[in-house]
Amino acid sequence: MLILHLDINDTAKAVDLSPATIDRMCKAGTFPAPVRLGGRKSWRVRDLEAWSESLKEPDRIADRPKRGRPRLAV
Repeated sequence: MLILHLDINDTAKAVDLSPATIDRMCKAGTFPAPVRLGGRKSWRVRDLEAWSESLKEPDRIADRPKRGRPRLAV
């Protein structure tokens, strides 16, 4: 059987986040938006896979210089 949509609990398990964190990230626009099926929120598996792949791309934040005093090697 091919699963196309996941409910909030299955989505949370799949991405290793809590349901509350997923809700916050959806509101902030940093997580795929859910679709409504029969009045319930669900997430498309392909949207979650695309979101996961986007996290693997180089992040511009990582390119910023580090703040603070440099440590000396001893």
